[in-house]
Amino acid sequence: MTLATAELLHGLRKLAHDAAAAIMAVYQHDFDVTRKDDRSPLTAADLASHRILVDGLRALTPDIPVLSEECVDLDVSVRRSWPRYWCVDPLDGTRESGKRNGEFCICIALIDDGAPVIGMVHAPVSGRCYYAARGQGAQVIAADGSSQAIRASSLGMTWRVAGSRSHGDARSAGVLGRLGANEHQPMGSALKFGLIAEGAADLYLRFGPTSEWDTAAGQCIVEEAAAPCSIYMAKRCAITSATAFSIPISSPSLRSMPASERGCSRRCHERDADRASARDHGQAA
Repeated sequence: MTLATAELLHGLRKLAHDAAAAIMAVYQHDFDVTRKDDRSPLTAADLASHRILVDGLRALTPDIPVLSEECVDLDVSVRRSWPRYWCVDPLDGTRESGKRNGEFCICIALIDDGAPVIGMVHAPVSGRCYYAARGQGAQVIAADGSSQAIRASSLGMTWRVAGSRSHGDARSAGVLGRLGANEHQPMGSALKFGLIAEGAADLYLRFGPTSEWDTAAGQCIVEEAAAPCSIYMAKRCAITSATAFSIPISSPSLRSMPASERGCSRRCHERDADRASARDHGQAA
């Protein structure tokens, strides 16, 4: 790992720690939950974390723009021109924070040419912090500050399926029905990526609409931790700074299934085709 990358990761860990402290200051007391235009929940903790992360990232890397879930009013035409940018979810799992089950996290990713090259997922309640940099492997830092490399595990006799507590759909149930023996491991937010990266789960299926700030950090971590039987997607979808998209998350063992059943949505294929066409014509995708 280069000195510059190590220093950058150190700065990100401090920012995540500070944002987590701001979240916990709200979480430890009663708090109001409002609704954004898309009906997703919003709390004072989301906004406090947002301010710390956006201001901190701008100070840490003044030349790299920041896209946060809480500032998506940035014009798409501007965002699409960014070759590199930070992609941030200040509080992923706001519903879980409202349920006070501790299953929420902070997601920070550095996107370079449509792909996450640095990813960090920090859990404020447990203090665990997963992180990775392209080509450098994945690590987890425990609450006591100890750090260890993590690696996704090979598949055993039973699929360990990390599933959402707040989202579910019939298509996921259909795929699981074809897998054979499997056990459900409920977990909220992007912490599911951490379970896969450290070998505690084998599979996470997501067929519904998903935004880039929900998955970018986890994608980098899982790809860097991937073992042969546990890779991030059946089909990678390039990340853009444009809008929400449907994204499949799967193990390569599912690749023998029809695309309609493993979650390779038409939108993902169309996105890749559009980006390839744009590159061929020298345009920003």
